[in-house]
Amino acid sequence: MKTKYGFSVSTLQNPFFSDLVKGMHKVLPSSMELVVKDASENAYKQLEDIDELMALEVKVMLINPVDINLITPAINKLNKLNIPVIALARKPISGRLESFIDMDDIKGSKQAGEYIAEHVEPNSKIAMLRGPRYLDCSKQRETGFLKGVKSKGSYTTVLSENSRFYSRDEGHRLMSKLLDEHKDLKGVFSCNDEMALGAIKAIKERGKKIVIVGFDGIEEALKAIENGELDATIKTYPETMGAVAFATALKLSSNKKVDKLILTPTGLYEKG
Repeated sequence: MKTKYGFSVSTLQNPFFSDLVKGMHKVLPSSMELVVKDASENAYKQLEDIDELMALEVKVMLINPVDINLITPAINKLNKLNIPVIALARKPISGRLESFIDMDDIKGSKQAGEYIAEHVEPNSKIAMLRGPRYLDCSKQRETGFLKGVKSKGSYTTVLSENSRFYSRDEGHRLMSKLLDEHKDLKGVFSCNDEMALGAIKAIKERGKKIVIVGFDGIEEALKAIENGELDATIKTYPETMGAVAFATALKLSSNKKVDKLILTPTGLYEKG
């Protein structure tokens, strides 16, 4: 019988997380099985998913939480059963983790802010489509973005309300609202590519030309850059993150030491 490892993921509808799973499978030994449960952005379903994975007696549990607060009971159960826990991309508020694997959100979003400031006129108004309030990565991307813009001179920055999800519909909704309130926007940083693609639609509907940068580097965003619809994105290499995460799980199952925090790379991607 194959040794089982569990991965509870917030949603596989977001290409970032489906690519993350691909990365795990690339380093999965043939003698082992990875059982993936898609919570579909439902925090309560995720708790049920993790119960099901625990019943399978998984060797290590990898978790990308829907909600960093509501995931706590599941992590406490895993801790009591001495099942090692690795969190990916979103860090739970409490509970014992053996490792947290993330991208460098502040560095990447700082690059985004710098890029936008360099591609619009001085003293222009630049906005950010913010991510969900409860996620640390949203806060870090906001911090990095503001640092990047400030480092390039005098610009007016506008922050949208926090999105409910990292979704295309939310990007369209928030961008539409910003354009209604700020008709002189020259640049926009979106907290992720899905929201950026929704924002592009809102910008087109109003016949505007605005510099826009996303975050993640999903395939559709890269195509939008080549087509001239999106100016740039911050690539986060989810397959690399997935491979690093599963390699870390393998170390844990062999009783080897692992780093408490592991950051995978980011990089600016633009046309040409």
